[in-house]
Amino acid sequence: MSQGAPWVFEIPIRPISDLTVEDTWHVDGMIGTGSNDMVLEGVFVPNSRSVSLPDMIIGRAPGSEIHAGPLYHTPMVPILSQAASMPIVGQAKAALRRFRARLGERVMFGATGKQADRESSQMRLARIDLEVRQAELLMRDTVANVMQLRDNATHEDRARWAASYATVVAQCRHAIGGISEASGASAHFQSDPLQRMVRDANTMASHVVFDLDARLQLYGCEQLGRDPGLALY
Repeated sequence: MSQGAPWVFEIPIRPISDLTVEDTWHVDGMIGTGSNDMVLEGVFVPNSRSVSLPDMIIGRAPGSEIHAGPLYHTPMVPILSQAASMPIVGQAKAALRRFRARLGERVMFGATGKQADRESSQMRLARIDLEVRQAELLMRDTVANVMQLRDNATHEDRARWAASYATVVAQCRHAIGGISEASGASAHFQSDPLQRMVRDANTMASHVVFDLDARLQLYGCEQLGRDPGLALY
């Protein structure tokens, strides 16, 4: 028991040597996260080290009652979705920079000039640039709205956030795919970062929270006042 705080107990922590890491992360994208399973056998978890998931989902966990910090008053799912979707915006912007530089260097088979001289390549570059800018602006607008409303958001607000994050991921995935299509077979060598970006984007977009059809349907239901049923957002 800690001195001066009779309601606080010091719970012994298991040595890290008891932790087993199971090598389960064998995937074709997002390999760098190294998200293996971690296992602790026979460990008792006291109530003081647990929290209600429903309370965290709505931003009303016990910490919100004693801490004024805004993060304690923010629903969990929008924060997790925000953190998970941000990297793909960075990937799309990086892919776009590489594509722009590649256009000025690449001479396509059967051609004498640079790929940058082709009108079709110029149009693709412009279109993808605007698509990525749209995605980033939507991300920034959504994050600002989450920070403004936090646990005062309505179900419709939160459904819009979920649909917005899924839209960002879908647009960035489409942009990266478009760059890959125009970059030639050489971009698929394992030494080229673009092939990794494509795989990362495809893997990220496969996550259930970024299922665009499901998120749009949820947002539409909320706008029409319909019951969307069991949904995590």
